[in-house]
Amino acid sequence: MKKNFPLVVMCSIVIIGMSLGGCSKNNNTQTLTTLTNSITSATTTTQPLVALTISTNIKSGIGNYLVDGNGRTLYWTALDSAGQSNVAGAILANWPIFYSSNIVVPSSLNASDFGSITRADGTKQTTYKGRPLYYYINDLVAGDTFGQGINGIWFAVDPSLSGPTTTTNSPISPTPATATTTIFTTTTSYPGY
Repeated sequence: MKKNFPLVVMCSIVIIGMSLGGCSKNNNTQTLTTLTNSITSATTTTQPLVALTISTNIKSGIGNYLVDGNGRTLYWTALDSAGQSNVAGAILANWPIFYSSNIVVPSSLNASDFGSITRADGTKQTTYKGRPLYYYINDLVAGDTFGQGINGIWFAVDPSLSGPTTTTNSPISPTPATATTTIFTTTTSYPGY
């Protein structure tokens, strides 16, 4: 582990060693050895950082929203209900599912809000407050939110809500309020988006 010391720690050892120049050679060596052993012990007993699988980001026009461990936006849809995904077939080509078997979140989120479902095809999908989570195919890098508001039914996950809301303003594809109401009163199919 000595070769992994941060540069600052190594410089500190050298400075302390140089300041002890007035001491005898034996005392100087013994002091440096004791200091080195103390720092080595402190660095080897430190717990390793665990990578987050889900975190949050914030963006003007959207607010606070969930992202995966790489910063990619997570979405939910008004097509689904708690514990049930109704997204299948061609739609999944544009809205791939998100799944992680081990959810690790920052202290700002509650790990018990996350779970998983088994989809009709047998695959697992992570949920937030019971709602299935997805990616959007056109979000290519961390911070992209191109799926926000698509067709008035796809939204970046707002961790303060219990499900997607169609009252969210869409910076990408605004949908009239009357069309939003129609989504819930008909059994219209939503192919491909």
